[in-house]
Amino acid sequence: MSSQKALVIVGGGASGLMAALSASIQCREMHANLPIIVLEKGPRVGKKLLATGNGRCNLSNLKASPERYHGKHPNFCRTALSIFSPSTTVGFFGKLGLLCRVEGENLVYPYCEQASAVLDCLRFACERMGVRIRCDAQVQAIQRRKNGFSVVLSNDTVDCQSVILAAGGMASPQLSSGDDGYRLAKSLGHNCTPLFPALVPVRTDPACTRPLKGIRVKGTASLMQGQTSLRTEKGEIQFSDGSLSGISVMQLSRLVSFHKHTRILLDLMPDYSEKQVQSLLKRMQHLLQAEPAERLLSGLLNKRVGQTLVKQTVSLSCPIGNISPAELENIGCRIKAWEFPVLGVGNWKNAQVTAGGLDTNEFDSQTMASRLIPGFYATGEVLDIDGDCGGFNLQWAWSSGHLAGRCAVLYLLGRTQA
Repeated sequence: MSSQKALVIVGGGASGLMAALSASIQCREMHANLPIIVLEKGPRVGKKLLATGNGRCNLSNLKASPERYHGKHPNFCRTALSIFSPSTTVGFFGKLGLLCRVEGENLVYPYCEQASAVLDCLRFACERMGVRIRCDAQVQAIQRRKNGFSVVLSNDTVDCQSVILAAGGMASPQLSSGDDGYRLAKSLGHNCTPLFPALVPVRTDPACTRPLKGIRVKGTASLMQGQTSLRTEKGEIQFSDGSLSGISVMQLSRLVSFHKHTRILLDLMPDYSEKQVQSLLKRMQHLLQAEPAERLLSGLLNKRVGQTLVKQTVSLSCPIGNISPAELENIGCRIKAWEFPVLGVGNWKNAQVTAGGLDTNEFDSQTMASRLIPGFYATGEVLDIDGDCGGFNLQWAWSSGHLAGRCAVLYLLGRTQA
C-alpha cells in the first residue's frame, strides 16, 4: 500500500487509539483528509486495556502530576499532562458517551465499571472518524526514505510521511507487544534505557508468607535499607506464596530494582501509635487471661495474620495471662513493624508497567516528536516514563497519545516543525 501523506500508528493500545482519535479530530478541525492507519500486532486492539483495574479500568487519577511519574527525566511528562489533564480526559470520554465516576483517592473509573466500555468508546469513535485499524499486522521494520517512512509488515509495506510509535512495553507479555517498540526505535537510531518490571510483586522468603497465601489486609509498607526508609505507601497488602503484593507493596517495587540489601516493614495498625498498640495488647491480656494466645489478636487483626504474628513469639496454646511483658511488647512491635526480607521482584508476566524505555532526551516534550528523525513520534509506555499505581499510567497514555496525534497532523500539514 502506498500512502505518501499518511499517518501510521504502530500499536492499537490506549495511547495508540488516543493518538488516532486526536489526529482525526485535528484533521477535521483543519478540514484536512489524511489517511490515519493503526497497525495492531494482535487479533484485536486494546487487549491490555481490557485487563486494567481487574476489568474495571482505572482510566485516570485526578492527582496526576510529574511527581507521580518516574524515569531518568520524569518532568518530561509535564506538558502532555498539562495539555490533556485528568479533567480533560474525563470530559473527552464524556463526549464519546462514557460516564465516569471518582472513587477513593481520586481514582477515575467508568460509571458502568467495565473496561470494555472504555475500549468500545475508543473503537467506535475511531470508526466514526474514518480511522483504519488493521489487526494481525505485525511491524517487521520501519525504514526511512526520502520523504518519510516505509513500514514493513510480513506481507505488505505501508508508505507514510509520519509514524507514531505506540507499541507499549515489556510488562504483561501475554497482553503486549514485548520488545517490538524498542527494537523498531533502536533500528532508527534511538537509544533505550535499561528495562525492568515495575508495579510488580516483591519476592520474599516463602516461609514468611505461605501460611497467609491469599489474605489481603490494609496497612502501610515501608522499604528499608539499613535504618533508612526509602519509601512508605499506605493501602492494601496481599500475601502470596513467596511474595508480597497489593498497591502499597507494588508501589515500592521500582525502588527494589535500584537498591540492594533491603527489607519491607509492614505496619498493620497505621492508625495507632506503637504506644497505643501496646496499651491495647495489655487490655486484651487483662480481658482474656485464661484464653489461648491464638485468640489474643482476634479482635484486632485478620485471624490468620494475628495467629501468625503471635506464633512468632509464643506458642498459640499458651494462656494469654502467661505471656510475659517482654513477649507482649515483642508482639506489639511486630504489629507495627513486621519485617520481611526482600529477595527481588516478580517477572514481566506479573508486572503492570515497564520501567525504563526510549531515552526522553531524544524526544521533544512539547510534541512527542523525535529530535533525531523528522516525522517520528513516540507515546506511552515505550518511553522512559512510568507512573505509580492508580490510573497514572493510563493517564500518561491518554496525554502523550493526544499530544502526538495532534502534532503529527500539524507536521504533515506543514504547520509546525517536528
